[in-house]
Amino acid sequence: PNSALDGSSRDSHTTRMEELLKREVEPTAGAIHPTTSYDSIIDFLGEAMPRSCKLDEVDEKQWALYKEVGGLIDGAEAVSIPEAKVVDGRVFPMTLRPRDRGEANAGTGQPQLLAFVAAERSKIFQLVSTHGAVLLRGWGAATADDFAALNSALYGVEHFDMACSAGPRTEVAHRVFTANEAPASERIPFHHEMAQCDSPPEHIAFFCEKPPAQGGATPIIHSHLVAAYLRRNHPAFAAKLKRLGVRYVRVMPPETDPSSALGKSWRVSLGVETRDQAEAKLRASVADFVWLPGNFLRTVSRVGPALVDDAISGREVFFTAAETTLNHAPSGLGQDGVQRPVKAIIFGDDSHLSADEFAALAEVGDFMSRAQVAFKWEAGDALLLNNATVMHSRENFTPPRRILAALNGSMSKEPVLRPHRH
Repeated sequence: PNSALDGSSRDSHTTRMEELLKREVEPTAGAIHPTTSYDSIIDFLGEAMPRSCKLDEVDEKQWALYKEVGGLIDGAEAVSIPEAKVVDGRVFPMTLRPRDRGEANAGTGQPQLLAFVAAERSKIFQLVSTHGAVLLRGWGAATADDFAALNSALYGVEHFDMACSAGPRTEVAHRVFTANEAPASERIPFHHEMAQCDSPPEHIAFFCEKPPAQGGATPIIHSHLVAAYLRRNHPAFAAKLKRLGVRYVRVMPPETDPSSALGKSWRVSLGVETRDQAEAKLRASVADFVWLPGNFLRTVSRVGPALVDDAISGREVFFTAAETTLNHAPSGLGQDGVQRPVKAIIFGDDSHLSADEFAALAEVGDFMSRAQVAFKWEAGDALLLNNATVMHSRENFTPPRRILAALNGSMSKEPVLRPHRH
């Protein structure tokens, strides 16, 4: 990038890249050599690009080389979308589209996409790991069943246990659910999916069946940027979160409340019908629980990390649902005396956040809004997120909008974030 390198440095980087490509790419077949370290190419690009810049700031030749490297996947090519950014030398999100656009336009794009992901599954996962987000775009409109087939081709058919998730969802195809069914007028703040749970998902797949009429993006951000901002601007608060960890307070209604982003009932969450059955499950899964008036249930989780290192990237991330828990009343009892669903955090020693600490979280939320990537959904889009390193949210919107989701894999959280498959 002209803004990051002087002429001699730029020439040096270009020479190194050309040497790397000559060494790593078969000159006759134009394909990656079987012994190639794909990360060696990506790591080079990380040195040659600034930490964060818009794509139009990137030197034309460097970006052309980057597209060539990203395009070394059979059946797809790497493209830029206007909203994308370059973070730590990597495009965010990495967007792949079909090389043969004719099949998608002819209505045969979904079979083409299935064949592509089946053939290039390991490389797609590698891109999700290194870039944090991969957007599959341009294969044409799709149904819930198409998305289920795509998700199964990538991740298999085993169900993910979503009982710990707070948001109401409806299964519409095999392992594919509606995204959080909170009202269209309600913005869902940034969070890691199921950060409060013992085994959160490793990857999240979002699918666009019907784009919103207005708004309704699913903004994304690298969590290590959030952790770094918190460390830099509120070091004492960050150190306290690291030292004490957090506990999640949740108040669940007896029946699912579709008007609330946190409205999943305790019956659905726990997969039970009676209070006795609920208590039997709770004794094995949470630190404390109490029944509230109106048959509401208040639970308090075990202590979990708030700032934690990702085992694969080595970066510290802000792995919490804290932005969805800016709630000063962990009891769930409103000023009008009405009990409502709620999720909140307290410190691991059971102390409550101070007004200054809540203000710090609000400031972090403002930073995320400024640093986020938010693109307009297109019909047939599939967005694959690394839940260990990327946070997501949801903008309010004008209906209709139908975004579906699938949760895949699982992770342990302590002492570091680590996928169970590794």
